[in-house]
Amino acid sequence: MKRLGILRRLGARSLTLSVKLLLLLVFVMVSNHGAWERLGKLSSPAKGLAFLALWGVSVVAVFFIAFMPQRFWRYLWTAVLAVSSMAALSYWLITREFLRLADVEQLLELLAFTGNVVGFYAVQLLTAAGVCAIGIAALNMPPFRPAVLAPCGRRLAAVVLPFMPIAAIVGVLLSHGGEGADGLPVQFTSPAFLAVLGVERVFSGPAPKRKEVAIAPTVEARPRNVVVIMDESVRGDLLDLNRPGGVYSGLLVHSAAVANFGIVSSIANCSAASNAAFRYGVGRRSPLAELKTNPSIWQYAKKAAYRTIYVDGQRFNGDLHNLMTQEERAQIDEHIQLSSATPPRERDMEVARRLRRIIENSQQPTFVYVNKMGAHFPYEGKYPPERTLFKPVLKQTALGENLPQSADPATRTAFRDSYLNTLAWNVGNFFDTLLADLDLSDTVIVYMSDHGQNLHEDGSPGYGTHCSTHNSSPTEGIVPLVVLTQAPVLATMREAAKKNRGRVSQFNVFPSVLALLGYAPADIARSASSEPPLDADLAPGRQQFASIFFVRFGRPPAWHSIYRGIETAARSNSSESAPPPFTAVGCMGALQPEVTATGRGCGR
Repeated sequence: MKRLGILRRLGARSLTLSVKLLLLLVFVMVSNHGAWERLGKLSSPAKGLAFLALWGVSVVAVFFIAFMPQRFWRYLWTAVLAVSSMAALSYWLITREFLRLADVEQLLELLAFTGNVVGFYAVQLLTAAGVCAIGIAALNMPPFRPAVLAPCGRRLAAVVLPFMPIAAIVGVLLSHGGEGADGLPVQFTSPAFLAVLGVERVFSGPAPKRKEVAIAPTVEARPRNVVVIMDESVRGDLLDLNRPGGVYSGLLVHSAAVANFGIVSSIANCSAASNAAFRYGVGRRSPLAELKTNPSIWQYAKKAAYRTIYVDGQRFNGDLHNLMTQEERAQIDEHIQLSSATPPRERDMEVARRLRRIIENSQQPTFVYVNKMGAHFPYEGKYPPERTLFKPVLKQTALGENLPQSADPATRTAFRDSYLNTLAWNVGNFFDTLLADLDLSDTVIVYMSDHGQNLHEDGSPGYGTHCSTHNSSPTEGIVPLVVLTQAPVLATMREAAKKNRGRVSQFNVFPSVLALLGYAPADIARSASSEPPLDADLAPGRQQFASIFFVRFGRPPAWHSIYRGIETAARSNSSESAPPPFTAVGCMGALQPEVTATGRGCGR
């Protein structure tokens, strides 16, 4: 009987060990999509051997952690592995791309908008969480390795051995300019990314001193109000301004006051980079250096005797975003944010009402910079249900919008239609609210967006919409640019729009805004901006956006042309096999002439 009991215990232990090993294997294999394909793409046998060796070290480290007898260290490393795996696997499921150093840096800047990600990609996040839950269980279920080392040796091993794959990946990143981690075990890549960012920050030294404004305004005839509206996630080629039968923009009826520059390229394909680069007048030659040292648009406005106002339709309770610091905030005379209780679909309408009051009641020259709510995901909830112009749409569930893993045609259509409904409301109804009977004789409004939107018309996998760093869709950088005014400068802007159609970049807007504030073009070119203004003779082939703006180790930004995106979208929308691009249910196709004539869209 005693021998039978021993055999049973050994059998139970063997079964538990088998389950533990199986779950560890499932955790590692399922969380590391694309690793085998990555090995096949390496350019030399030596690189392949190094890749396999690093994988071997990483797998040994995972198993060492799983059999570690010290509970504290095992729990600590379990948390590290689970969080790192969750981040990389979620990113893969959403974008079908590896999580890279540049992605991590951008995501760290967007932590304040985590709720948007959870509300839009709940299925992908829950799938990744389920895989990580398997890993957590496997790492912490018995049996564990007996404590064969002395206490000091156990502590040293618990710290050093799991750090070996992290140190190895850090070495790969530093030797390859921040690249080279594709396909390596995701359990250790995110800690390596954070380590590299930390090392870079430590050795980069103190931040350089920001320059003061070195020029003075000389032009007397300038508008009382200069307003820059930076919309969110609005694709310029989808609006009725830039295509027949496009999404209602609310601007065609105001064509007498419009200079439409058509489809232009954004500075970057991510909000923080585009907004910050514009506010500091960054150019293409040395963007990171200029971002750290240039004076802000607020400083130029204040030196020109303009009151500065920032209207933020996205954040609340004084929280800052888009790389704005407290130092920059101190340059703003009035910071307007909406209550957190304001529903998403009402935020842009309230911004429009606030902006109207500022323009109508200004008693002194005023410069206003606006961040709209716009069309950032999640799309549902950003327009009233009765204003569903395009169907089908994404279904809202208790977990958020229903984006399945597989990108079937029906889901792609709903994905697109939900976005188009958001555009029609947060662009069209916004301008209906703002511009109705508004006197623009002493006001200039510059309207653009921080980046475009990838709706995957080219059939690319995943549901990533913007902020991609590799294989970026050109549609992520396609944005509108419109100047609205009844002031004499309208003629100059219309001539510039006609002359430079298909050549304008968002980089050209900053020097033009400085000119509106009263600065002389020669002074702007000499001291304030390395980019030509909108009315210059712009060179062709410069409509590019940066997918990797915050570059490291001396590498240049990664630039992408928007031309292929325009062509791809046009082919997709004209394909006989695809649904008509902008056929709204009982609306847009039939009532587009009415929209042009009256300025009122379907249901308005």
